[in-house]
Amino acid sequence: MTSLRTRGDDAETTSDPASANTSQRPKRMSAWRSSTRGESVTVLFWQLVLFFGFLAGWEWLPTVPFLSKHFLFFQRFFISSPIGVAKMVFYLATGKNYIATIWGPLGHTLSAALGGTICAIISGAVLGLLFSHNAYSYRIFRPFIVALNAVPRVAIIPIIIILVKSAEMTDAVTAFTVVFFLVFFNAFEGGRSVPIEVIQNVKILGGTAATVLWRVRWRYVLAWTFASLPNAVTFGIVGSVTAELFTGSSGIGQILIAAVDEANAALTFGVVTVLTICSLLLVMGSDVARRRLLVWWDGGGR
Repeated sequence: MTSLRTRGDDAETTSDPASANTSQRPKRMSAWRSSTRGESVTVLFWQLVLFFGFLAGWEWLPTVPFLSKHFLFFQRFFISSPIGVAKMVFYLATGKNYIATIWGPLGHTLSAALGGTICAIISGAVLGLLFSHNAYSYRIFRPFIVALNAVPRVAIIPIIIILVKSAEMTDAVTAFTVVFFLVFFNAFEGGRSVPIEVIQNVKILGGTAATVLWRVRWRYVLAWTFASLPNAVTFGIVGSVTAELFTGSSGIGQILIAAVDEANAALTFGVVTVLTICSLLLVMGSDVARRRLLVWWDGGGR
């Protein structure tokens, strides 16, 4: 009887750890979520410290006589102030104080930038996929692609103006030329990063070249293309504004030209602030799209 009870006790004892682990799992998940939440709060805290510290330095350092006397960068005439820039952003948004609203020019710039960027993302991803699948073709075209990428975009804006004969199209085409090669090389490297073992397994299971292209390489290309979206969006806006400085079209570039002519630092920084906010919103949108569409990718949903 004693031995039977002992065996029963041993059986109960061996079954206890599994049940204990099952009961501990929700607690571990709760602890992990709490630690993640605490880390996010800490990151946000330091971001706010850096942001407000930068604003405080921008506001008060120019009041130091030594700095303003020996460094042009610390003179109000050249860098304005956070309060002055905030007022200018308010005037640009509302049209008060005899300042024209920024919404029309901003819409013009963003539409041209997004149009060129979207076309560049699609074409760059597709060509990157095709060239990553056919290494022989890439070896033929590589010198020409590298040479085109080495051409300064600013240098060809006058040529684009002559060819397209439209200020808005010039802005979009310039954004396209800036973004295309960025996305193309990212997509190409993504397609080439597929492990050779994965391709061999697909072929062993009867997969064709088209299967490898669309079922394997395309997923890697898509992930690497989404990884380039933050840079693609911001570069597209930069390219569009740069073209507007040449064409003088009714966009953000025209406002920047007026600000330079008037030596209005507050207006310049106000426009830059608006563009920065728009770029941040677009980048955040691309991050949300990446997390929603690439949940299958390792780290895609993070």
